[in-house]
Amino acid sequence: MASKAKPTCITCRERKIRCDGQNPCSRCRKTRKPTVCQYELGSDASLRVGLPKGVACAPCRQKKKRCDGNRPCDACTSIFREDDCKSPPPTVRRPPRARIAPMKVAALIEDAKAPWKRCLKVSRDCSAIPQALAFSFPSRATEFYTRLRIHGDEGVELGLMRDLFLQHAWQFGFNISPAKRNAIRLGDTSGRFAPPIYVPLAQLMGYMLSDPRRTCDEYQYVGFAHSAGELDQIQTILGYLREGNGPGSDGGKPDPLTCMQVYRLLGAYCGIRADTRGSREFMGNASNLLLKHAEWMGINVASEESSTTDEEGLSALSHLVYLEAIMTTLRKIQHGPQLPPGILAKFMHLVAQAEQRTEATFVKAKSALFLVETQNLVNEWHDWQSGTFDFTHWTQRFCALARKLNTHLLFVQQTQRDLAHSNASRGQLVSYCGCAMITLTAIAEMYAVFAPFHHAPRVKFQEVVSALRRVQSTLAEQECRLCTLDVSAGVVGREIREEQPTVQWMLYMDTVLFPIRTLFLEHVWRYGLNIGAAKRDAIALGDTSGRVVHPIYINVAQLIGYILANPHHSGGKCISYERTRAEAAQAQIVFAYLREPDWDEGTGTDPLTYIQIYRLLAAYCTLKADRRGSREFVGNASNLMLRHAELLVVDGNIGCTTAVTTQELTPDEEARSALSHLVYLEAVAGTILKEDHAPQLPPAMLAKFMALSASLGDREVEVNYVKAKSALLFVESKNIIAEWDEWPSTGRFDGNDWTQRFCALARKLNTHLLFVQRVQNGFAQSGAPRGQLISFTAGTMLTLAAIAELYAVFAPFHPAPRTKFHEVVGAIRRVDRRLVEQERALFDCTLDICDAIASKEMHEQNPTSQWTAYMDTVLFPMYLSTLI
Repeated sequence: MASKAKPTCITCRERKIRCDGQNPCSRCRKTRKPTVCQYELGSDASLRVGLPKGVACAPCRQKKKRCDGNRPCDACTSIFREDDCKSPPPTVRRPPRARIAPMKVAALIEDAKAPWKRCLKVSRDCSAIPQALAFSFPSRATEFYTRLRIHGDEGVELGLMRDLFLQHAWQFGFNISPAKRNAIRLGDTSGRFAPPIYVPLAQLMGYMLSDPRRTCDEYQYVGFAHSAGELDQIQTILGYLREGNGPGSDGGKPDPLTCMQVYRLLGAYCGIRADTRGSREFMGNASNLLLKHAEWMGINVASEESSTTDEEGLSALSHLVYLEAIMTTLRKIQHGPQLPPGILAKFMHLVAQAEQRTEATFVKAKSALFLVETQNLVNEWHDWQSGTFDFTHWTQRFCALARKLNTHLLFVQQTQRDLAHSNASRGQLVSYCGCAMITLTAIAEMYAVFAPFHHAPRVKFQEVVSALRRVQSTLAEQECRLCTLDVSAGVVGREIREEQPTVQWMLYMDTVLFPIRTLFLEHVWRYGLNIGAAKRDAIALGDTSGRVVHPIYINVAQLIGYILANPHHSGGKCISYERTRAEAAQAQIVFAYLREPDWDEGTGTDPLTYIQIYRLLAAYCTLKADRRGSREFVGNASNLMLRHAELLVVDGNIGCTTAVTTQELTPDEEARSALSHLVYLEAVAGTILKEDHAPQLPPAMLAKFMALSASLGDREVEVNYVKAKSALLFVESKNIIAEWDEWPSTGRFDGNDWTQRFCALARKLNTHLLFVQRVQNGFAQSGAPRGQLISFTAGTMLTLAAIAELYAVFAPFHPAPRTKFHEVVGAIRRVDRRLVEQERALFDCTLDICDAIASKEMHEQNPTSQWTAYMDTVLFPMYLSTLI
């Protein structure tokens, strides 16, 4: 607005000199003789007031007359031009050609994507600010920013700084509501949507992130002088914290949650500025406020659905715990935040109450604590001394932590996929990538303990490192700086080679054979042993108490595990070699126990245990190329199954669950799984491969399984049951093809009946294939073990092989079946290509069967007499359309 014209007194008007408009004016006060300073009221000079700029109408502006600002004005009314009295369009001033600040700030933002990680590793020779509030005076950096801040561009510059901070908000654990985020972005200091102190705080952090003098090294940072923009924001923030002064403030200090957030971010700011003392002081203030006002902030009791204030407080608590874990515990940094013990206890209490919280900072803190627990466990192993190390207790903790890590990794990956589908912010997704990398690092550290001495953990370690690199490859260069890459860098760059067993390893192997039993459990699906997760864990831990699993399972697991760990054993092939000393000791225990089987109530052993042990010993004899022993043990298992069928609930009305489960099995389900695997062995080894040492089951076994299949149908999703059905369908396809091949020699062939059975089998195979794929996808989404999923893959490939065999009958003589045959063969090859080398070792002989079928070459041939006779007697096109 233009300033009003100053009135002129009568004396100054007569003397025609300038009057300052005061009463009395300065001219009248300085006269020698007394003069009365009076103003003439109502005169144009005294009442004339300047109009705001740009208010004059267009005619007055064109004729350069004074306009009173009314519409119509007096000048236009006097000349009868009321219709033309309109305001001209507003003039837009063209900005100067050289706008340095916006261009310079935009260039700085391109290089300002580095996260708050360089504050986690301080150079030893860097200078520190002596006190938290003793900020340095302006220097060259201040002059640099002063030159950038041109008059009129300060608002644009501050807006860019706020946007830059909000892009990195997840990095600092600053999880606030969208309303507060928008208020900060717009610079709203009214206090209606967000505390006014958040605006200068965001601008301060933005200046720090955009400063070009920050080092480009990811793992170091250098203290430097504060810019002019930072000093202005610091003064405003300190005014808020001390007296509650500032734009939009009512004079009172902020609430505890706001103060705690400000202290946290100021601690981060001082950390990046290499102010060790200031960082620890601010973080300590934030921790004390958090403990003092925990109930007010809503972090005493966590729930899946919390209010906005509770979410902000929980996020702040999680970030403090994350900093404590990463900086102080893992990196041993002296300037890391030393939090009160109550902070970690409160966070662990919240974790126990709400394990499925998906807030990024909460999940990141859990991942960091898992890594800390892993490091402590690994340090116990390396600090081991003879006589002071409890191998059994350490192994139990090791296995429990491994299960928790795998469960947490699946949770992180699933939550990350859900957030990606819900269009979450990129910063939140990158935070979850950091959580996944921290968890994978912990898993790799666990495998690295045993990797130098055993090939199985060594392979697992390499797989986890590959997964780490895949996660890192999905991030852009700027996004990699938001993740804690230096925590994972030591694992990714580590090379583990085979070493000679140490004394510690030898003692461990003598007392706790954990890797041997783990190797057995990886291959156990191949031998058809489907037991509950509790029993698998008991076998892995070597629990011989008998409360969860029978002790004989431990010895059998170690017996077969020694064979699998032997370098002479390759790819599951039958190789005969002498027993090692450890293998012979385990075999002596197992065979002595089974010499006189007894399963009365006094011993607590049931027939199912002996059936399972007999089947595993048959697999052991197969690995040792002992065909006679294999057939004998399978026969013992079959006889026990038939004798105690009613007790094992494989007869009569059988209930089943349609839900996909990978955790526990009832004894009835275990018995049906054992029966299914015996039928599977009979079908694959005896009927399909026609091996001499194949188990010869009693005819009643197959009849019992067929009755079981008719009762359950497609409701049962147990893996051995599905594999047995696939194998029997494959046998049925082989039999119907054999009838076709024997037609010319026997001369007995009912074309219509054969074609009807042919088409019915084709429909059953396609239906079963869809069922197997659906069940396999369900198990994969629920986090089933890899061996179980590979067993389902074997069922899929057997079904595809049976379909390919059906199409191969007509493929040489008709283009439609030939095309379908090539499509099915392509599907088999696609499944085969997805298998890595380690997964192929978990397959049985079905992989060789499918590879043999997929390698067939099908070319067009001239119609044979058999084909011509078939076409003459059967309405083939109708059945062919049904088949296709």
